[in-house]
Amino acid sequence: SSRQTHVRDGARVEPRTLYAVALRPERTGTVVVPALRVGGERTTPLTLTVAAAAAAPARAGDPVFIEAHVDDPSPYVQQATGLTLRLYYSVQLISGQLDQPTIDGIGLQRVGGDVQFTRELGGRRYQVVERRYLVIPERSGRIELPAASFRGRGAGGWFDDLFGDGQRSLRADGPALALDVQPVPASAPRPWLPLHGLRLRWLETPGAARAGEAFTVDLELVADGATAAQLEAPELVVGPGAEVFAGT
Repeated sequence: SSRQTHVRDGARVEPRTLYAVALRPERTGTVVVPALRVGGERTTPLTLTVAAAAAAPARAGDPVFIEAHVDDPSPYVQQATGLTLRLYYSVQLISGQLDQPTIDGIGLQRVGGDVQFTRELGGRRYQVVERRYLVIPERSGRIELPAASFRGRGAGGWFDDLFGDGQRSLRADGPALALDVQPVPASAPRPWLPLHGLRLRWLETPGAARAGEAFTVDLELVADGATAAQLEAPELVVGPGAEVFAGT
């Protein structure tokens, strides 16, 4: 509420009290807000038609929204594919949490740290937070990846400044994404690990060695399209007269 005092006709003092109620509908359809009683007066009931929330808000004009896309919407089972989330906001954030839920049948692994930059859309400047994940499907078929969500608080507008603490509630939901996961091909070798590329090379080898003295060799394996947990350590096979001690 807010209290004000007005002077009418140069002499009459008229106090006013303004009450405000913020509403958040929890279902779609017709919702009736009943009459409110203030002293001996009653307000007129309000009838609201509540539409379904948009899965992905309009890009321009919204104070906060989420974009999401996957690099490959039709991966194979156990193939790692990239998921990118971008949180756009045009207001000053005070606090907030960006979450990407997961479900059974999907492995989700965050990659690196958040990247921040600015972008202008529809004449409005947005701050953008970009976050990346690796998505690893564990079964074939169609899998629905739940929508990412953001819940937070930002610097408020006139309503929040007048009736609150100068903050406003912010929320956004990204689009729900679908993966059409392909099964392991019948002719594929076992163990199965789909990759975009595989490279194996020596990083360090000795120019000479002496009998009875240990020496070190470094071997690098680069797998494009897999995580370290999916890879088996390469096995180094040597002939008779030598012994291998694996390191990290």
